[in-house]
Amino acid sequence: MGAYSNVQDGAVIHGDPGQPTVLADYVTVGHRAVIHSAHIERGCLIGIGAIVLNGVRIGAGSTIGAGAVVTKDVPPQSLVLGIPGKVVRAVTETDVAEQIAHAQKYHQLALAHAGRGTTLGFEAHP
Repeated sequence: MGAYSNVQDGAVIHGDPGQPTVLADYVTVGHRAVIHSAHIERGCLIGIGAIVLNGVRIGAGSTIGAGAVVTKDVPPQSLVLGIPGKVVRAVTETDVAEQIAHAQKYHQLALAHAGRGTTLGFEAHP
């Protein structure tokens, strides 16, 4: 698991012998997502309840939408939606920067919970 990456509540990260799961830097894995023997490159966001299956590589900066089931490799900076997951458009540089900032906020939150920081990273909703 890379620097600043985070795995949300209820997510499952699983690897098979000889086929590990890899999360690069700045990856966010949403609640209840499943990553099974896959490689997630830098700056990706895996949405709530998404499933990434064996041997799949998710290209850097990609977004996998909530509930998507990914069965094939995804090119960098792609938005994938549906079952089976399909690329529906490119992800912009702004989107990627926001995904990286999101991962950094979760890192700040983790440090605060561990007693090693005071900034939560997120603003309270009114």
